Amino acid sequence: MDLRAHWRGRERYTVFATTYGDGADARALQADWLADPDRPARLHIVALTAELQPGFHRIPQDDPRLTLTLLAMPLDAALAQLSAQPDAVFLDALVGTGFVRPLARIVARDARLSAVSLDEGQRAALAGQGFVFGSDHDAVFASRKPRLPVPPVP
Repeated sequence: MDLRAHWRGRERYTVFATTYGDGADARALQADWLADPDRPARLHIVALTAELQPGFHRIPQDDPRLTLTLLAMPLDAALAQLSAQPDAVFLDALVGTGFVRPLARIVARDARLSAVSLDEGQRAALAGQGFVFGSDHDAVFASRKPRLPVPPVP
C-alpha cells in the first residue's frame, strides 16, 4: 500500500503495524517519507515486536521528525494502551476477531488498512466496524458506527 498520496497535506502521520519483523518495512516507509517533498512534517511508526522486554520502547532516530515506537506486548494490550490515532494500519498473522473493535476505536477517520492474511470472519468483523474494502487486502475506515455485515449476493 502506497501511503504517499494519503499523507500529503498533513502535519503528522501515524502508522501502526502488528509485526515489526526485521524492520525492513519500517525502513522502506521511512525512505518513502524522506524522498517525498510533500511529506508530513512528522512520521510516527508504531509496531509490535517480540524481540524486546515487555513494554513501550521509543527507538531514537537520526531525524527528530521521525519517531519509532516498538511495543513488546500482545495486540489486545497494545490497542488498549495506545494513545496514538493511526492513519494507516498494517495487519499480519492475526488470530480471531477480538482485535477489531479496539482497532476501530483508535484509528483516525479515513485510515488506510492493509492486511494480506485476513480470513472471511476477520474481514466481515472489520467491515462491521466501519472498514470498507476496495480490494481483497486494502480498506478505508469510513465510520465509527458499527454496521451489520452484508450477506453475499446469491
